[in-house]
Amino acid sequence: FKLIIDSIWEHYRHGLGFVDIENIAVFILIVRFLFLSRKYNIRTSFFITCIGLSAAYLWYMHLRDLAFYYTRTLWMCPLTHNLSEEFEEIYYQQLAVFSKAGARFDSQSFYGPALRALQNMTSDTEYRFDPLSMLWTYLPTDIK
Repeated sequence: FKLIIDSIWEHYRHGLGFVDIENIAVFILIVRFLFLSRKYNIRTSFFITCIGLSAAYLWYMHLRDLAFYYTRTLWMCPLTHNLSEEFEEIYYQQLAVFSKAGARFDSQSFYGPALRALQNMTSDTEYRFDPLSMLWTYLPTDIK
């Protein structure tokens, strides 16, 4: 038993990551389904487990939002050190993708090139400008 505990401690010594949290949640879900299927029938335990899965998914998304908000302080705690490293990798990947002008628009649609042209006209590498405010400045003062 001590060997099992030592190997688990060695594996999770630097904290939990997203995959580790998901694996633990799936393990708890399966164990809960087994216990509920012994107490109730299979159908009822499946419904209860699905309700628990949806609630667990909402809490997991909330955990991800909070961890993203507190990324800078997660590295201080040994249990969440890996989580902060994974969030920094995700942050820099998203920053690289969304820093390109027009990255969010689908160029396969018929209006995609027009949106991309508008995006290129109203942005530089760091800032994006509001095109409606730019047009608003050209209106006469009596219309404003």
